[in-house]
This record gives sequence, structure tokens and C-alpha cells, in this order.
Amino acid sequence: MAAQEKRITDLTIRGWAKLRPDSAKSCGDNLYFRAHESGVNQWYFRYTLHGKARWMFLGNYPDKSLEMARKDARRARIGIDDGKDVSVVRLREKLSARNAKTVGELANDWYREKVERSIENPQVVRRVLDNHVLPKIGNVLLTDVRPTDIERVLKAVRHKYPSTANSALRHMRKIFRHGAKLELMTHDPAVPFDLTDAGGVQKSRKRALKLGELVALFKKMRDARAFGRENELATKLLLALCVRKMELLAAAWREFDLDKSVWTLPAERTKTRQSIAIPLSVQVVAWLRELKVFAGRSEYVFPARRITKQRRFDHVSPDTLNWALKNLDCGLEHFTVHDMRRTARTHLSELKVSSHIAERALNHKLKGVEGVYDMYEYFEERKEALDRWAGRLAELEAVCS
Repeated sequence: MAAQEKRITDLTIRGWAKLRPDSAKSCGDNLYFRAHESGVNQWYFRYTLHGKARWMFLGNYPDKSLEMARKDARRARIGIDDGKDVSVVRLREKLSARNAKTVGELANDWYREKVERSIENPQVVRRVLDNHVLPKIGNVLLTDVRPTDIERVLKAVRHKYPSTANSALRHMRKIFRHGAKLELMTHDPAVPFDLTDAGGVQKSRKRALKLGELVALFKKMRDARAFGRENELATKLLLALCVRKMELLAAAWREFDLDKSVWTLPAERTKTRQSIAIPLSVQVVAWLRELKVFAGRSEYVFPARRITKQRRFDHVSPDTLNWALKNLDCGLEHFTVHDMRRTARTHLSELKVSSHIAERALNHKLKGVEGVYDMYEYFEERKEALDRWAGRLAELEAVCS
């Protein structure tokens, strides 16, 4: 391992960062470097505790040099030799250094360590914290937080937004478990609560728009000036591409090759943590080229529409399309943005697309043994299916003309 470490130099790291292999590269002695497709470069220390492999984030490159990362890795190995869970020790030291004493400070640390780099859309969690949890109990001391504080958060949101109340309760549970793990709390005030105290157990939605409803939706989007052409194209692209909302709304132009009609969705932006090449139909490419004009010089397909000091995203806000559709009076039974994927999946079946092709078009993992052994991407089959589906959507557009 020592010989391998000597072979890895600053020049090696710069080369990896430039090539962006998007895979962990060993630097020797359990130190790893990862250059993500997004351009973020990170150091990790890999170790085993109780028979399970674990990864400890050490910092970003080039903020932390190879030499600094090696020193951190050596300190971690010493801790492992002493029988310590070095990730927990490091988190505890970081919290102590920041003198975390309030729910808000603990919540922000949990978000940075457990959410920001590990889930597909961390901003969804951030919004629940900022809008519903922290305004109520963010300033409460960890030693003083009680079940009545949890009730205050849930009471304010459960009747109007039951699903948000459920999310708030889940996040608070994880925050306080994080505090207990770091020995910052001796009790968990969220223990007495379950989903019946928040928004209740929610049933899976079954809403899918029929062809006639899609015609009505297309017509209303076209005629309602306040809705906007960008929102109209976003809705149609969600239908045509079968992707999740933020996979599309946070998409950058560098992910697209419009000349080759393909969108390469990077692993770090997918729920499955697997990249996928998405074939683009002629109609979809035309819509994207129109959006290119709207986007101007922005690197995003859907750039932020307001320039404010409080703006959290350079791309369009995650709530923008939700609110636009909510305020669009189509005269239809209630539907949500997420129902677009279910609608697309339903119509792929009506077009006689094979189930496994339709599932891969939605970037779902195949189930069971097939999912373990079948690594084929079905690109050409997905292209044929999505071309047929885009053709059907084009027919519905023509009816509105």
C-alpha cells in the first residue's frame, strides 16, 4: 500500500479531477478520491466497523490537498486501531467546535452530514426545515426541547398539508437520533409521536390523466397567459421523458447532446444513484431548443426566474411548477406534478410497451433476480417506446390547434 501511495501524486489527482471518472479511486491506505460528473471532487476514508464497510467524508478537493487528506486518513486509522467509530468522533468534534446548543444548529449539522450529499433532492428536506420546523423550534435549546415543541410544529401544518406534517415528523426524528448518536441529547422528544399525530397514514395515489384530460390540460396551458410557455413545456417534457420533477427542473445544458438526441442524466441526480442515457424524440428536441432561447446564457434548462438575495437555487424553484398547475383551472379532477409520471407509465402500457421497457424508461430498477443480473440498458427499445409516446402527445397537441 505504501508503494501505491507514493505513485499517487498531485498531478495524478489533477488528472482524475479533469477526467471526472465518477468512481472512487484509491490513493492507498484506505484513502479514496472521487471526481463527480457535476465537477465536485471529494476525499473519503474507507474503514470497516463490526464487519460493515463505512465511508467517512474528509473534505473537498482542491480545498483540501492530497497531503492534508493523507494526514486526515492517518489520524482516522489511529482512531480505528483504538476501537473508535471515527465518523462519530469526527462529527462530535465538529459539533463541539461549532458549539451546537440549539435544535436549529443540530438540524443544520444533520442536514449537512446526512442529507446534502446523500439524497437526490436535498432541497425538499431543506424547505420543510426552513418553512415549518426551524421557525417553531429552531432556537430551542437541546436541553429544553420537549414533546410539546414537537406538537407545536405538527399542529401548525397537519390540517392544511398532511404530507408535509409527516415529512416534518420524520425529519425531526432523524435530527434527534443524530443528536443522541453524538451524545448531545439524553432524550428524544419525538418518541411519543407517530403518523397519526401528524398527517396520518397516506394512501398511495392512483391518479393518471386520460387522453381526453391531457387534451383539456394542453388547451388550458396554451390559453392561460399567466401559466407561461416555460411551465407548459416543463409539463409536456415531464410527460414525454417520464422523469422525476427535479431531474428535469434542475437539469443543466451540459447534460444534453441535442444533435445526437440524448440526455445523460448523471448518477448523483437520480433516485437510484445510477446514471442513465435518455433518448430524445424529435418533438422533445424541438421543445428543448425552444427552451434554449428562453434560458439565454444560463447553464440551466429552467433557470431561476427571480433574482433576489434570498434565492436558494440557480435553477427554477422546486415549487414553481407545483403552484402553476395548482392555480390552473382545468375543470379536471385534482392531480399533481408527480401524477405526470404515473400518467406516462399508464399510457406506455396502453401503447403495448413491454413492462420491463416501460420500467427502465422511468429509470426504475428491475425487481428480483432480473434486476441483479440484467445490466442491459435497453436504449434502442426505450427510444422506440418514447418516440411512440411523444407521437401520441403530438397528436393531442394537434387536437388543441
